[in-house]
Amino acid sequence: MKKLIFPLLLLAFAYGCNNNDDAVVDVVASPSNELNTEQSTEAEPLTIIKTYDEAIGQLEAYYLNEQLTQTVGEEDINLTVTSVEYGKVLINEENRGIYEDIGDEVGKNVYIKIGVKIDGNFDHFKDKTFFAYQSELEIMDIITQADSTFSDQVKFEGEAVSTPITGYLYFITDAEFPIKKVNLITPAPFNNGDKRSISNPYEIELNLKTK
Repeated sequence: MKKLIFPLLLLAFAYGCNNNDDAVVDVVASPSNELNTEQSTEAEPLTIIKTYDEAIGQLEAYYLNEQLTQTVGEEDINLTVTSVEYGKVLINEENRGIYEDIGDEVGKNVYIKIGVKIDGNFDHFKDKTFFAYQSELEIMDIITQADSTFSDQVKFEGEAVSTPITGYLYFITDAEFPIKKVNLITPAPFNNGDKRSISNPYEIELNLKTK
């Protein structure tokens, strides 16, 4: 009788272990069926708000704000951003090759066009130089130089000035839409005598809000 009981105990023990293993497997092999329902923040599609031709080429504007008055200045020499526009441009055939490495599949480039104005106390302009057209634009930690061919020569070089100096700066970039924020960085005016800048570079941060 004792000989029979011992094998039965072994069988019971083995059966109990198998049941416990099954339970563990069931827990591990039955992950939660709940999925991550967090929605991705997809950008709203942009639409063309106007098309027009300039010397640079054929432009399609996706964003335009012409009501800006953000100003920075030192010693009564001020730089104001008056407008911001961005979109895509098919650069004219003569100059298209300059930026073809960052163009899209049909040869268009992303552009940002910034309207700027220099004004202030014009008496302070006589002995200073200010090359505002040599600005840079910071977009997502990437610096882009203003295009020297198509940007207006917004500047003064010690000459007598009596009215504000205005123009547009073009930046060609490979940034993705929508562009939400840019930082305009402009070399500060400098004294014609010792060539020293009157301050650190002028900087204007622009938040591009879409309606």
